Amino acid sequence: MNMFAHLKSKPEMLSANDLLEIFPISRSGIYDLLREPGFPCIHLGRRIIVPRDAMIDWLENRLQEELNSAAKSRESNEVSVMPEPESEADTDLPDTQVREDGVYIKVLSRDAKKPQAI
Repeated sequence: MNMFAHLKSKPEMLSANDLLEIFPISRSGIYDLLREPGFPCIHLGRRIIVPRDAMIDWLENRLQEELNSAAKSRESNEVSVMPEPESEADTDLPDTQVREDGVYIKVLSRDAKKPQAI
């Protein structure tokens, strides 16, 4: 499935003005994009043109890279949230317990109704 199928209706060679219609960014943002390393564009004198199909390929690759990066970031966050194994230092804290999710709880006297997270 091609997510960018609607771009097939655009001309085979796109100008900066065509890109303004496609991308919701400013004119200076378009020129920043045209200067980005790896963006498929051709300089013809002072004119810059972008082959439509090469741009679609670039967008698909960029989207895949972003999704992979987000997945790796999510995985690293999940790993960092995992509780660490209990060490002797955890058990040596007076009136403190460690829950399964790694949160330290200060145990209050029997008069108190709720433990407090510290």
